Amino acid sequence: MNPQKSPPATKVGLVSSQHDNAKCDTEVTQQRNITLQRSKRKQPEEAMKSELNDFRKEIMSFLTEFKTSQEENIKKIHEEVSSLKEQLNNLKQISDILSQDQVTIKDTLTSINSAQQATANTITEMQASLEFSSKRIDTLQERANCSEEKLKIQCREITEMQVILDWLSFKTQRQEQWARQLNVEVVVVPEIKNENLTNIVLSIAEKAGVVLSAGDMESCTRVQSKDPVKGRPRNIIIKMSSRIHKDNLIAGVKKHRGITTGDLGHGGELKKIYVNEHLTLDNKRLYKKCREIATELGYRYIWIKNCKIYVRRNDTSPHIIVNSELDLKKLK
Repeated sequence: MNPQKSPPATKVGLVSSQHDNAKCDTEVTQQRNITLQRSKRKQPEEAMKSELNDFRKEIMSFLTEFKTSQEENIKKIHEEVSSLKEQLNNLKQISDILSQDQVTIKDTLTSINSAQQATANTITEMQASLEFSSKRIDTLQERANCSEEKLKIQCREITEMQVILDWLSFKTQRQEQWARQLNVEVVVVPEIKNENLTNIVLSIAEKAGVVLSAGDMESCTRVQSKDPVKGRPRNIIIKMSSRIHKDNLIAGVKKHRGITTGDLGHGGELKKIYVNEHLTLDNKRLYKKCREIATELGYRYIWIKNCKIYVRRNDTSPHIIVNSELDLKKLK
């Protein structure tokens, strides 16, 4: 707030002083004139009136200026008071807002405290649950370790049993194959009603240039394949009296090459007749797989002798005997 201006004392004092001095001088002069010079005339009234008018004008001008100044000061004071009122109102509104915010904050803090308490309770429950789970996990881990040990023991036992089983299977396979040492298998000979298999085998031997008699054969029969093919005749299995007769018949047919169903008096489409070692089903599958791998790897010779599978890469390389699928790794 601007300080209130005081009236210009200097100007008023000067006017008053001048007026008093003039009055005093007038009185002295008048006294002197009365005393010393009675003959002189008094000052004219017009001069006094002029001075009074000037004095009045100065006073009015001063009062006007003073009034104007005071009005401006009062106006400024009113403006400042209004501004203060507005500021006070704003402060009151802010105070109200702060009060509301304080209430909201209190409510929020209360909610937070409740939530914290609930969280603490939840954490406590979770800790208890974790402790329980940890104990259960420890128990399960112990059981798992025990089961793992048992499983290892069982795996070792299974491995040992598998080794024994493989050995027994191999032994059985060898025994079964050994029982077929004197057998010959004839493939692709058509079946006819009331056929004489002995005569058919003798005809094949004759075409192959092999000397063979009915007494050289212990038995001759047809056998159904374990993987039969529709329209394909059953194979003829001949058990020879000696390995020499078996080897001679197989070697003669291979040497002669080209004996067909027509050579046996069968009409229709001519089909080549095969005379082979009588292999077991497992050895037949092993022979087929061996041929596929050997052919892929560039082996020139694959043959069977005395029911064993032989493989040779070329004329100068040593032969390899394949007794099981493990031996196929030797080819690589």
